[in-house]
Amino acid sequence: MKDNCPVMMQSEEARAPWNEKEPTPIQVDCTVCYCMSKSMPVNIVNHHDNYSKYEDVNFIEEYKNDNHAIGIPTLLSELQRLCDEKIAQLRTEGIMLEDNEKSLQNKIIKKIKHYQKVLKASEDWVIDDLDVINEE
Repeated sequence: MKDNCPVMMQSEEARAPWNEKEPTPIQVDCTVCYCMSKSMPVNIVNHHDNYSKYEDVNFIEEYKNDNHAIGIPTLLSELQRLCDEKIAQLRTEGIMLEDNEKSLQNKIIKKIKHYQKVLKASEDWVIDDLDVINEE
C-alpha cells in the first residue's frame, strides 16, 4: 500500500512544523497601564454649608488632604514596608538556623526571593491621571 503524502525535499523538511523549535523568551521593558476605581468616603473640609451639590469643591485636593482616604500609593508604600519587615525577619531566622537544616534554609531563601520580587514590583508606579468625582 502506498502513502498518499508527497515526499518532502530536504529544504521543505527543515521548515516542517514538527521540526520547529520553541522560541526562547526574551525580556522587554514595557509600560503597563491600569485603570482602576473604587468608591470611598472622602472628608470634605473646604465647603459652604448652603451648597447642597458641592459645586465649588475641588474633590482631588480634598482627597489628597484627607488622611483617612487610603489610596493606591499609600497601599503600595505599606506593602513595601511590610515586605522589608518580612525580608528582615526571614534573614534573622535564616541566620539562627543550624548548618544541617538545609531544607529550611532553602525555603527561607525562596520566601525572601518572593518578597524581594513583590517589593520590586511595588516600586516606581506613576500616577498618570487622578480624578475624584462626587457620586451624589
